Amino acid sequence: MKKNYLFLFTIMFFSFIFCGCTKKEKTLKELEDAYIEKPYMTLTKSDTTEVLSLVNRYLDCLRQGYFDDAVSMLYFLNNDSVIALPKKLAEENIAIQNRFRGVRYELESLKFSEETDNMVRYKVTLFDRKAGDTTPNEVRYSLRPVRRDGNWFLTVLDSQTSPDGIGTKINY
Repeated sequence: MKKNYLFLFTIMFFSFIFCGCTKKEKTLKELEDAYIEKPYMTLTKSDTTEVLSLVNRYLDCLRQGYFDDAVSMLYFLNNDSVIALPKKLAEENIAIQNRFRGVRYELESLKFSEETDNMVRYKVTLFDRKAGDTTPNEVRYSLRPVRRDGNWFLTVLDSQTSPDGIGTKINY
Protein backbone atom coordinates (compact mmCIF):
# COMPACT_ATOMS: atom_id res chain seq x y z
CA MET A 1 0.00 0.00 0.00
CA LYS A 2 2.85 2.38 0.86
CA LYS A 3 4.41 1.58 -2.51
CA ASN A 4 1.19 2.62 -4.27
CA TYR A 5 1.17 5.95 -2.45
CA LEU A 6 4.85 6.48 -3.19
CA PHE A 7 4.30 5.61 -6.86
CA LEU A 8 1.24 7.92 -7.06
CA PHE A 9 3.09 10.73 -5.30
CA THR A 10 6.04 10.39 -7.70
CA ILE A 11 3.75 10.55 -10.76
CA MET A 12 1.92 13.61 -9.38
CA PHE A 13 5.22 15.30 -8.52
CA PHE A 14 6.64 14.86 -12.02
CA SER A 15 3.37 15.89 -13.67
CA PHE A 16 3.32 19.15 -11.68
CA ILE A 17 6.93 19.82 -12.63
CA PHE A 18 6.25 18.96 -16.27
CA CYS A 19 3.13 21.16 -16.43
CA GLY A 20 4.91 24.01 -14.65
CA CYS A 21 7.91 23.88 -16.98
CA THR A 22 5.88 23.88 -20.16
CA LYS A 23 3.84 26.95 -19.20
CA LYS A 24 4.44 29.63 -21.83
CA GLU A 25 5.46 33.03 -20.50
CA LYS A 26 3.58 36.01 -21.88
CA THR A 27 5.37 38.49 -24.06
CA LEU A 28 5.64 42.13 -23.08
CA LYS A 29 3.03 43.03 -25.73
CA GLU A 30 0.58 40.45 -24.33
CA LEU A 31 1.11 41.80 -20.80
CA GLU A 32 0.59 45.40 -22.00
CA ASP A 33 -2.61 44.42 -23.81
CA ALA A 34 -3.88 42.63 -20.72
CA TYR A 35 -3.02 45.19 -18.05
CA ILE A 36 -2.67 48.67 -19.57
CA GLU A 37 -5.95 50.47 -19.97
CA LYS A 38 -6.45 51.96 -23.41
CA PRO A 39 -7.75 55.52 -23.88
CA TYR A 40 -11.45 55.76 -24.55
CA MET A 41 -11.13 58.04 -27.52
CA THR A 42 -9.35 57.95 -30.80
CA LEU A 43 -7.30 61.00 -31.62
CA THR A 44 -6.43 62.18 -35.05
CA LYS A 45 -3.84 64.67 -36.17
CA SER A 46 -6.65 67.20 -36.66
CA ASP A 47 -7.60 66.87 -32.94
CA THR A 48 -4.07 67.73 -31.89
CA THR A 49 -3.94 70.57 -34.40
CA GLU A 50 -7.28 71.96 -33.21
CA VAL A 51 -6.32 71.88 -29.52
CA LEU A 52 -2.91 73.44 -30.23
CA SER A 53 -4.64 76.16 -32.23
CA LEU A 54 -7.02 76.89 -29.34
CA VAL A 55 -4.20 76.96 -26.81
CA ASN A 56 -2.00 79.18 -29.00
CA ARG A 57 -4.87 81.60 -29.60
CA TYR A 58 -5.52 81.68 -25.83
CA LEU A 59 -1.83 82.31 -25.06
CA ASP A 60 -1.62 85.00 -27.78
CA CYS A 61 -4.53 86.85 -26.14
CA LEU A 62 -2.68 86.68 -22.80
CA ARG A 63 0.59 87.86 -24.37
CA GLN A 64 -1.13 90.88 -25.90
CA GLY A 65 -2.97 91.71 -22.68
CA TYR A 66 -6.41 90.86 -24.09
CA PHE A 67 -7.49 89.11 -20.91
CA ASP A 68 -11.22 89.54 -21.66
CA ASP A 69 -10.77 87.71 -24.96
CA ALA A 70 -8.65 84.98 -23.36
CA VAL A 71 -11.15 84.36 -20.57
CA SER A 72 -14.03 84.31 -23.06
CA MET A 73 -12.39 81.18 -24.51
CA LEU A 74 -12.69 79.31 -21.19
CA TYR A 75 -15.49 76.96 -20.17
CA PHE A 76 -16.17 74.52 -17.39
CA LEU A 77 -17.45 70.98 -17.45
CA ASN A 78 -20.67 70.50 -15.51
CA ASN A 79 -21.60 66.81 -15.53
CA ASP A 80 -21.92 66.14 -19.26
CA SER A 81 -22.27 69.76 -20.41
CA VAL A 82 -19.67 72.33 -21.41
CA ILE A 83 -20.75 75.74 -20.10
CA ALA A 84 -19.20 79.19 -20.58
CA LEU A 85 -17.72 80.67 -17.42
CA PRO A 86 -20.32 82.57 -15.40
CA LYS A 87 -19.84 86.34 -15.38
CA LYS A 88 -18.61 86.48 -11.77
CA LEU A 89 -16.05 83.71 -12.31
CA ALA A 90 -14.92 85.28 -15.59
CA GLU A 91 -14.37 88.62 -13.84
CA GLU A 92 -12.35 86.93 -11.09
CA ASN A 93 -10.24 85.16 -13.72
CA ILE A 94 -9.61 88.43 -15.58
CA ALA A 95 -8.55 90.07 -12.29
CA ILE A 96 -6.10 87.21 -11.63
CA GLN A 97 -4.65 87.55 -15.14
CA ASN A 98 -4.19 91.30 -14.60
CA ARG A 99 -2.57 90.75 -11.21
CA PHE A 100 -0.17 88.11 -12.51
CA ARG A 101 0.58 89.68 -15.88
CA GLY A 102 3.63 88.04 -17.35
CA VAL A 103 6.43 88.94 -19.69
CA ARG A 104 6.28 85.49 -21.33
CA TYR A 105 3.57 82.85 -21.78
CA GLU A 106 4.81 79.43 -22.90
CA LEU A 107 3.11 76.11 -23.54
CA GLU A 108 4.81 73.43 -21.42
CA SER A 109 2.88 70.26 -22.16
CA LEU A 110 -0.17 68.81 -23.82
CA LYS A 111 -1.40 65.35 -22.78
CA PHE A 112 -4.37 63.50 -24.20
CA SER A 113 -6.19 60.69 -22.42
CA GLU A 114 -9.94 60.72 -23.03
CA GLU A 115 -12.62 63.21 -24.05
CA THR A 116 -12.86 64.76 -20.59
CA ASP A 117 -9.43 63.99 -19.20
CA ASN A 118 -6.73 65.92 -21.04
CA MET A 119 -4.22 68.40 -19.74
CA VAL A 120 -2.57 71.55 -21.03
CA ARG A 121 0.08 73.15 -18.84
CA TYR A 122 1.51 76.57 -19.55
CA LYS A 123 4.05 78.72 -17.78
CA VAL A 124 3.88 82.44 -17.15
CA THR A 125 7.19 84.21 -16.51
CA LEU A 126 6.26 87.18 -14.33
CA PHE A 127 9.55 89.09 -14.66
CA ASP A 128 13.05 88.56 -15.97
CA ARG A 129 15.61 87.83 -13.27
CA LYS A 130 19.04 89.34 -13.05
CA ALA A 131 22.07 87.06 -12.92
CA GLY A 132 22.35 85.39 -9.52
CA ASP A 133 18.80 86.29 -8.49
CA THR A 134 16.91 83.28 -7.12
CA THR A 135 13.57 84.98 -6.59
CA PRO A 136 10.76 82.78 -7.95
CA ASN A 137 9.44 84.37 -11.13
CA GLU A 138 7.20 81.74 -12.74
CA VAL A 139 3.63 80.57 -12.31
CA ARG A 140 2.18 77.46 -13.93
CA TYR A 141 -1.44 77.02 -14.95
CA SER A 142 -3.40 74.06 -16.25
CA LEU A 143 -6.37 73.83 -18.57
CA ARG A 144 -8.40 70.77 -19.48
CA PRO A 145 -9.29 70.45 -23.17
CA VAL A 146 -12.63 68.65 -23.56
CA ARG A 147 -14.20 67.30 -26.73
CA ARG A 148 -17.98 67.47 -26.99
CA ASP A 149 -19.93 66.67 -30.15
CA GLY A 150 -16.73 66.80 -32.21
CA ASN A 151 -15.71 70.26 -30.93
CA TRP A 152 -12.87 71.08 -28.55
CA PHE A 153 -13.25 73.46 -25.59
CA LEU A 154 -10.71 74.76 -23.08
CA THR A 155 -12.15 74.09 -19.64
CA VAL A 156 -10.77 75.38 -16.37
CA LEU A 157 -9.18 73.25 -13.72
CA ASP A 158 -9.81 74.61 -10.27
CA SER A 159 -10.03 73.56 -6.66
CA GLN A 160 -13.76 73.01 -7.08
CA THR A 161 -13.42 70.46 -9.87
CA SER A 162 -14.98 67.21 -8.77
CA PRO A 163 -12.54 64.40 -7.99
CA ASP A 164 -14.17 61.97 -10.43
CA GLY A 165 -13.32 64.27 -13.36
CA ILE A 166 -16.93 64.30 -14.59
CA GLY A 167 -17.88 67.83 -13.71
CA THR A 168 -17.30 70.85 -11.57
CA LYS A 169 -19.12 72.08 -8.54
CA ILE A 170 -18.93 75.74 -9.50
CA ASN A 171 -21.81 77.72 -8.06
CA TYR A 172 -23.05 80.05 -10.76
